[in-house]
Amino acid sequence: HPQEMGGDETIRRLTRYHEEFNLLRLLGLDLADGISGLERTTTPPEIAVEDVSGTVAFDDSGITFDHISGSVDQSTMTISGKIDGYTPDVPVHLRLESPSGGVMKIPERPDYVASLPDDARQIYELINPHGLCKIWVEVDRKVRGARPEVGGELNVVDGAFSCKYFPYPIQGASGRVIFGREPQSGFERVEIQNVRGHGVAGGPNEKSFITISGWVGPFDNTVGCNIRAETDSISSEPAIFDAFPKEVRDALAMFRDPKHAASSDPYAGYPHFHGKFVCDVIMPIGPGTKPMVSTDIAFDDAGGWLSIFPYPLDHARGILKIREGSVEIENVEMNHGNGWLQLNGRVTWPTSDADVSGVKPDLQVTAKNIPIDDDLLGALPPEKRDWLKSAGISGKLDVDGRVFTVVGPSTLPAAAIALDRLGYDFKLHLHDGAASPLGKALAASDVDG
Repeated sequence: HPQEMGGDETIRRLTRYHEEFNLLRLLGLDLADGISGLERTTTPPEIAVEDVSGTVAFDDSGITFDHISGSVDQSTMTISGKIDGYTPDVPVHLRLESPSGGVMKIPERPDYVASLPDDARQIYELINPHGLCKIWVEVDRKVRGARPEVGGELNVVDGAFSCKYFPYPIQGASGRVIFGREPQSGFERVEIQNVRGHGVAGGPNEKSFITISGWVGPFDNTVGCNIRAETDSISSEPAIFDAFPKEVRDALAMFRDPKHAASSDPYAGYPHFHGKFVCDVIMPIGPGTKPMVSTDIAFDDAGGWLSIFPYPLDHARGILKIREGSVEIENVEMNHGNGWLQLNGRVTWPTSDADVSGVKPDLQVTAKNIPIDDDLLGALPPEKRDWLKSAGISGKLDVDGRVFTVVGPSTLPAAAIALDRLGYDFKLHLHDGAASPLGKALAASDVDG
């Protein structure tokens, strides 16, 4: 029974629920079995163990059993231990494990999760495991009425999971998850040891490996974590964007094709990329702490638009270092015909809606042999673009300049880019050029300057 797997607080909570439902029934409110149906859905079910074989010993001190074999949700396991009495709150010492030399299968959403002790349920919800594994779990209530302590080890053989702090669904996984009380600190925590698996089946990453490691704990209001997700080969897809923390999605949105900004698909026009990344989620142990996210993406083939300098980036390569409220752009470069363009710098944005300063870039733009075409004209400020068009300028440009923020408040939402507050300082060297400011009547060739 669920109350036998919890402490006094669990028993009081379930008793209170039953009393309230009984009162509603006495008041005649159980119309069409509605109250009873609600009671069934809100009350954790008993954990059903079937096909049981073995010997159970009963005496005045309680119940003892050794390697009782049984099936839970069609998976065989053995149970050993002792229950020190005959009431739900007595001390309990249990060990549950998969069969010797065999594996057990955890279904995708087992019914018994709601009936597990609080710690075991939080461990399950942290990684949502399913598939084939070897497992042992010890449940130990040392004092009458106390909350049980849960410890054990899950060896993933061929499983699937998604970590709460990086919820990308991983398939064909293997690795080890250890949970229990940490000897040095005394905290209960989960340690994920290099659990490694493939990306989403049928997607671009179904043969790519993603590794997750780190720890989470203790399981109370002081919970902290140090989780790392990393891969050496990954392609962009909606499931990856969903798994990235909000800070990373905000940074990637700056490279979104503006033509898709109004699409109902939240990731339409997002940059496509191939490369590798490391994502760290660190939250100090203590009440009221917040997770700190740092993500480094090194891409070797990417495409997108940088909204604050909307020059199309095709087959770009470089590094993005994303932190809370900022992204460092390191040597993001691309070739355009015989030309070459590189971006370096930093973009910051507000971390609260109370901050109306908007997105603030400080970018260095360097380019060589960039043709003056519609792509380049579209990336320049309107007045500069109009001047080049009216002068009939063509040819190639070398660019050395900055895009930065002009001081002053913005009336746009915190995450918006205040284009009217962008400042530019460009030195443009025109070569192999031509100009026809008055049309064909007056034209210059071999322009340089």
